[in-house]
Amino acid sequence: MTVGGPEIGLESCSVGESTYAPFMTTRRYIQAVFKNNTDLPVTITRITCWFESEPGLTARRHSANDPIDIVPGGRSEPIIIQFTVDLNLRPSTNIAHIKIEYALNHGPVNTLEFDNPNTTHMIVVPITAVPKHQLFISYKISADTKLAHELLRYMNKIGFRGYIAEDDPRYGHDMYTGKFAPEIDNSDALIVLWTRDASADPGTMQWELEYALDSKKRILLIKEDGVDPPPELSERTERFNAGSPITILDLVKFVTKFYHGYQRGIDVTIPVFEAVFGRS
Repeated sequence: MTVGGPEIGLESCSVGESTYAPFMTTRRYIQAVFKNNTDLPVTITRITCWFESEPGLTARRHSANDPIDIVPGGRSEPIIIQFTVDLNLRPSTNIAHIKIEYALNHGPVNTLEFDNPNTTHMIVVPITAVPKHQLFISYKISADTKLAHELLRYMNKIGFRGYIAEDDPRYGHDMYTGKFAPEIDNSDALIVLWTRDASADPGTMQWELEYALDSKKRILLIKEDGVDPPPELSERTERFNAGSPITILDLVKFVTKFYHGYQRGIDVTIPVFEAVFGRS
């Protein structure tokens, strides 16, 4: 079934290869065929596609810019646009949006958008359903609780589980020796969300940081701009300098860099991440 305007129709559109698309791991492509519904030659000058993004993020747009000529009443060859399943996409079912720029008989350029076309749905899923690695997320309760949960959500997308103290339902355990200590021991690294609120009053973060240092645990610091780092941390501590305040986009950039370093063969259990994060 062809959809579109009176001049150009989208005759078919599908996500290539597989409908299941793990975050970050593979490239996918959209394949589309357009029909010229007029008795004039049509030139499509640009095709852009994008998917549904997470709230607060902008969908990354992917384009094909080679001119495509379609004879009167004819159809285009299948047009392929490649894209990466990056972290700004919403998980679960996601559908394509397509925009074309075209000219009739070499005339002025017009635009036409196809929202939710009859496309094979792409099922966006985490890299693995059973994460092998845990990261302990240290943050200021409750000022940065929402930020910590956002970080956890993006870590889940790349196949890592995270420990957030407020989500631990166990009762009758000492908070430090019964919960924090064993969870830090079971984690590959401690991620410190270091904001203005955390710097002003670290609270339990101070104990978590000192325990991790004593245990020789790897520490990754996400530091808000304009805030001095924890004095306990050396200059060689792996750190990501975020904006002020720290935003979801900052977290996505951090997780993306973390993942790319991991993919290049950097063992998440040893402190050699300087190639990714650099020194502050």
